[in-house]
Amino acid sequence: MHVQVTTLFTGFMFSESNLVACGQGYSYTEGEKDKKIENFNTIKQVEVWKVETSTAMLRSTCHWNMQTHHWLKYYVSMRLKDRSLPRGTVQASVII
Repeated sequence: MHVQVTTLFTGFMFSESNLVACGQGYSYTEGEKDKKIENFNTIKQVEVWKVETSTAMLRSTCHWNMQTHHWLKYYVSMRLKDRSLPRGTVQASVII
């Protein structure tokens, strides 16, 4: 079982490194005193240490295939949220 998970981790890490090498992970922000801050690693697929050491299944799935998780969270799940509830309350069926 652990060999299969390690194979998946390796595949995710290789795909992440290919995207960073192609330049698709590049972004910049304006810092203090008009200083340009460059970041080349904005595409993150998996955080291996957090997946392996998490004690809750929810935390484990949040750190596994992170780009798909963020897309589902912001474009699917947030659209299903009940807008009549006050801010800060979470509907039980939409917890991610």
